[in-house]
This record gives sequence, structure tokens and C-alpha cells, in this order.
Amino acid sequence: DTTAALPDPKDKPRVVETYRQAIALANDRKWPQAIRLLQQLLHDDPAMTPVWRELAGFAIRIDRQDVALEAYKHLIELKPGEPAGYLGAATAQLKLRKFDDARISAMQAAEMAADTDKRSAALAHDLLARIALGRHDLVAARAEAALALEADATLHTPAYIDGRALFDQGKYEEALPLFQQAEDHFYTAEALVRLYRYDEAEWEYTEELRHEPESVRARAGLATLYHTTGQPDAAEQAVTDMVQATPTADSYALAAKLLTSFGEARQAN
Repeated sequence: DTTAALPDPKDKPRVVETYRQAIALANDRKWPQAIRLLQQLLHDDPAMTPVWRELAGFAIRIDRQDVALEAYKHLIELKPGEPAGYLGAATAQLKLRKFDDARISAMQAAEMAADTDKRSAALAHDLLARIALGRHDLVAARAEAALALEADATLHTPAYIDGRALFDQGKYEEALPLFQQAEDHFYTAEALVRLYRYDEAEWEYTEELRHEPESVRARAGLATLYHTTGQPDAAEQAVTDMVQATPTADSYALAAKLLTSFGEARQAN
């Protein structure tokens, strides 16, 4: 129970009430407002480990990787013996394309979890595989993917890595079954779009959004698909949904770029 690690309501009622307000806002998907409240709490008391965890989680939902990374760094300071902080930091650093930093964080997590926490070890090797892929080192990516699978047979890292390698070479037909095996709806949709299988791609984007409603890339992909298939109203609605679900500067910038490419200069402005 997260609230159990917060101050007793009798001692610091304002802190507990502010925390509850932040959770209520998050439940309503008002992520930026929830983040601001948690940041206020942590400014006054930076030792509240559960609040840092919540802050990181909320930030990730709207792709605020900078905020998430800072939160994970604080978690590492407070809980240096737990791999979770290092895994979170590596994930944020990977999305920020800080590959060297991400690799260091993921390796620390892998070493820490090696003998005692197979799941965390598997996730660390999965991250190391994706980091290597980002650095265009397919040999290292495949080696790490094999280690991830060895630690946790439920992971589909090898299929994802091989699928991405084929996708990046333009071999979409060959990549497609690997993405399906990896249960990666976004890249399955991306491959289907390039194979002109738009109805199937639409379903995959929608499925991705069912799991991750704040996914900017999935909503952008869906908007582009609708524009390509001559559905301008649906395309514009998908862009509107994107900025409503994830109201960040990057999301608005992408919305403007999409609308400009759709020939909707007024809405883009």
C-alpha cells in the first residue's frame, strides 16, 4: 500500500491530502496536474520514496522522460540496492537516446538482479538488447535478447529484435510475423501500413491504444493512416485525441506537423 509509506494523516494532513488529490487527478488522466502536485510534495520532502515512484510512472505515461529520469535518479539514491530504479532510469535514458547512460544503468540492474531476481535480470537484458539495437549493434542486441529469454521464457525479445532488424531493412513482409509473435501492436501496425493492409493496421493501432491510451506514436500513426485512406475528419479527430490524451509540448508540435502535412494550415497554426 503506497499510502502506508506516507506520513501519518494526523501528523501531516496536508501532505496526505495533496497526495490523494494527485492520485485522483491521475485516475482522471489529468497527468500534468498530477505531476505538478507530486513535485510540490517532493520539493518539501524529497525522502518520500513512494511519491518518486508515482511521479516517474505518471511522467512516463505522457512521455515526459526528463521528469521520469530525474525521479528514478532519486529512487536510486533512496534505494540503491533495488534494481527497479536502475531499470526505470535505463528506460528513460533509452527513450531520450542517451545510449551510453542507458547501457550503464541497465548493466547495473542486470548485475544487481543476476542471482536473486530473475524477472528484473530479464528486463535488464531486454533493455540492453534494445539499447544495442538503437546503437545499430545487431550482434550485441541478439546476444542480450538471448540472455533475456534465458532469464524469462515469457519475454519475446529475440522476435522483436529480429523483427526490427528486418523492418529497418524494408523487409516488412518478413518482419510482420516476428512483431506478431512479440505481441508488439505498434510495429505490427507500422509493417501492415507499409504493406498497404490498412484495415488490419487500424486494428493494431487501436489495440496498442487500448493498452497505452497516451501513446503519441500510435495516435500519430492512426491519424496518418486515416489521412492516407481519405478520411480527413477521422485524421483530424485522431490528432485532437492525441493532444487531449497527452497534452505536452512535443505532442502539440507533432500535431502541428501532422496537420500541416494534411494541408490543414489553419488548425496547425
